[in-house]
Amino acid sequence: MRVHELSSEAKSICKENYKTNCGQCPLRPACTASPRLTEESHMKWIATLNSMAQNIIGTVTVGSDRL
Repeated sequence: MRVHELSSEAKSICKENYKTNCGQCPLRPACTASPRLTEESHMKWIATLNSMAQNIIGTVTVGSDRL
């Protein structure tokens, strides 16, 4: 599967944290780690961010319901 864009979860996390210059964003380590020099490395970078975002969103709970 080829991934070409950030997931809605990743975009949501990024949008929320960008307000504070990405300071405590949980995606920041992966976001700033890629040289993004080739299509392959760029796609791997996006896949990593999407996976991290899915894990973060999946662990957020409200009461007893998962978001």
